[in-house]
Amino acid sequence: GFGTLELLKHGHKVIAVDKNECCIEQAKNRISMAGYTMGDLLHNDVEFIAADIVDKGFFQSITKSHFDIVICWNVGTYEANGTRDYYQPFLLEYGLSEQLIDSNWESSYAELIFWTACKIAAFNKVPFHLIDRSSEGLTNESSQYYAALGGEFNYQEMKVDQAITTTISSGGK
Repeated sequence: GFGTLELLKHGHKVIAVDKNECCIEQAKNRISMAGYTMGDLLHNDVEFIAADIVDKGFFQSITKSHFDIVICWNVGTYEANGTRDYYQPFLLEYGLSEQLIDSNWESSYAELIFWTACKIAAFNKVPFHLIDRSSEGLTNESSQYYAALGGEFNYQEMKVDQAITTTISSGGK
């Protein structure tokens, strides 16, 4: 909700997507307390959608919407029963091996979400903005993944910026 609220403060209408209902409820409370309206974007400031972006039905429905940019903000993971089993086929389709997935589940999941969000942006021919949290700064070596992602979806330009930020969960870059 913090990212959504910042976008609203700067005059943007927002479609906020999260699979975690708890996060959506917290965001709705924060947005409502700030005086913004929620519902369909035709008549409101923000529309919340409880969905998993890797779901093919979601992809088909969101690509029928009009938007100017896709922002993928601070992807996190949580270990619920069956989570890995559910995402395994998506991760394999994305191109990761079972060994790689098992060796770094959180990174594998985050890559899948980044790639899917980028795919949605590319399909709609809009810019893609990735905001990632890390305690390490980007280097030429660590930004190769982002360059490959941009190349896969034929983005003409890629900008990398890093800044130390103030966050609720203790700082990041």
